[in-house]
Amino acid sequence: SALPCFFYFPSNMTSLPTSLTTPQCGAFVQSSPLLSHLILASPPANPLPSPHPHRDVTSRTLQLQMKKEYSADWIDLLSSDTYASPSFPKPCQIVPPRSGGVAFISRDRIFAFGGYAEDDVKISEEMSIDVLSMPNRYVVNELWEFSPYDSSSTSWGWNQIKRCDGYVPGPRLATASSTHGSSHAVLLGGWDPQEPGTGGVILDDVSVLDLDSLEWSRPTDVDGDEVSTVPGGATSRHIAVTIVGGEEEEDFILVHNHRCEDHVLICSIDKKD
Repeated sequence: SALPCFFYFPSNMTSLPTSLTTPQCGAFVQSSPLLSHLILASPPANPLPSPHPHRDVTSRTLQLQMKKEYSADWIDLLSSDTYASPSFPKPCQIVPPRSGGVAFISRDRIFAFGGYAEDDVKISEEMSIDVLSMPNRYVVNELWEFSPYDSSSTSWGWNQIKRCDGYVPGPRLATASSTHGSSHAVLLGGWDPQEPGTGGVILDDVSVLDLDSLEWSRPTDVDGDEVSTVPGGATSRHIAVTIVGGEEEEDFILVHNHRCEDHVLICSIDKKD
């Protein structure tokens, strides 16, 4: 099973441990009482903190180098104008359309989980939604993976990953997820609206997806005694971003929510046989 470990990393810290080799990307959080801004930098001149709370470490000053600006273009995969041939197969879509879910990427694989299924939404040829067609909205816990185009296959795009047995996280939206290395993704908290008018439930659970077997599990704490939950209690509308470790260090996940006025959370996975 995978064992996540959390600890607090104050955003006003001016010196950081040196036990982590230079990562491919880093992150610094500038905090204020109302809003915190996450800035990605790559690579830092000095190492980022080790995610393991029990190591003996020394400190040095953190220096960050900002990424250069770049540009990109959106491509409409459902438009016939995108393809040289009108008969080119269009990608499979997530049906019904979704809102409020979470997407995460691991190397060249793209996944989507949860959110509202917006049933009976009428979409015109111009890809605009008819606001007069009120959708039948319900929250789901489906996992989908995007398969890139392959000339040897007649089908590409989104495919639902179905599991008939074993643990699967419950329905939710306003959640956060990020990958840990190339073999795991971590899903943290979220909101299950439940029945309309009830206000629903804010969640504190932590789930780990094995990206090889595509099976979910509930991790335990470092001692292996209790199922892990989000530190500080249930949370939604938060963010999670992966900090890539060096050759000898594991990745770790930075988590920020509404309670993080002077700190952020770090999630590390200790993989045990």
